[in-house]
Amino acid sequence: MPYLRYWTNLSSIIYIGFSPKNFELSLSLSFNYKREAALTEIDLMYAKFADAFEKEYVSQGYNTDRSIEETLNIGWKLLSMLPRTELKRIDDKFLDQYYQA
Repeated sequence: MPYLRYWTNLSSIIYIGFSPKNFELSLSLSFNYKREAALTEIDLMYAKFADAFEKEYVSQGYNTDRSIEETLNIGWKLLSMLPRTELKRIDDKFLDQYYQA
């Protein structure tokens, strides 16, 4: 399944930051739920993350005016959907401060 190569590198992609350049990430991680049974539990977490990322972060619309603080809070909320052990490229001091267990 070609999407799995993105999932193994997702923490690296996230480390780069959420920006318009990474919008293709949500498209690359589009998910066919009919194949859900063939995926591992962690794969399903990444699929749910991708859906939430698309819905809450990327598809904010032109009329949404949120501050950088709101944007970062949404980013951390979304990252917290994944197990902390998957966020290997993020410094522990930031995870200790912002990761929502």
